[in-house]
Amino acid sequence: MAEDDDDDGERARDTSGEAHCAGALIMLERLGQPSQMMRIGERLGLYDRTGLDMEAPVFESFGAMRGAMAGTQRSRRQRVR
Repeated sequence: MAEDDDDDGERARDTSGEAHCAGALIMLERLGQPSQMMRIGERLGLYDRTGLDMEAPVFESFGAMRGAMAGTQRSRRQRVR
């Protein structure tokens, strides 16, 4: 087994350079619904919610985010035609 293989023989992927949308993190924190990965990251010292700008203008709900994304997708389809 290679050094970076897991027990199933699959290769581990380096995610150290990846980021998550800060707006989504802020929205989830405001809603009191941090994701499982946010909670795990916090326990491991990889995520610190105190570093978020909780006053930043972000969507107030998942519905508002979906509505905005649906509008964006419609505009893209219209431009492609």
